[in-house]
Amino acid sequence: MYELIDVIASQMDRNIFLKNTITGTVDRCFDYSMMVSNDNFEFMKIGIEYNCKIMLFGEVVNESTEGAQKVLVVTDEIQQVGNTGFIKVRIGADEYYVFSGDVDLKQNQKFFFYRFSRKDLIEVDGKVNHDFD
Repeated sequence: MYELIDVIASQMDRNIFLKNTITGTVDRCFDYSMMVSNDNFEFMKIGIEYNCKIMLFGEVVNESTEGAQKVLVVTDEIQQVGNTGFIKVRIGADEYYVFSGDVDLKQNQKFFFYRFSRKDLIEVDGKVNHDFD
């Protein structure tokens, strides 16, 4: 669960700050759901907790690449968010999602290195960003 703690809105997108209620981590997430549908995440209110899925937006890289993070594979089974497949990963105690098409997992692979430029909000309380329908 995540508590919405702040919103910085612009005309067609916004940055939202979500606090993981278990780990205490605060993630700055890009929310562009209003650009792709009128049925979006604007219903979220500061101070309320939501069940959220956050995608890491980036690419798989070699460990020697600057800015790369080691991400642990939670499960090698494809996780569906809408009609899009993701791999569930963990950085520290926090769980995120990466596009399954970006990752070529070998059997029993436990981790890979990923460089991401932002975190995108892709699902809130079962409502999926329409980009992934």
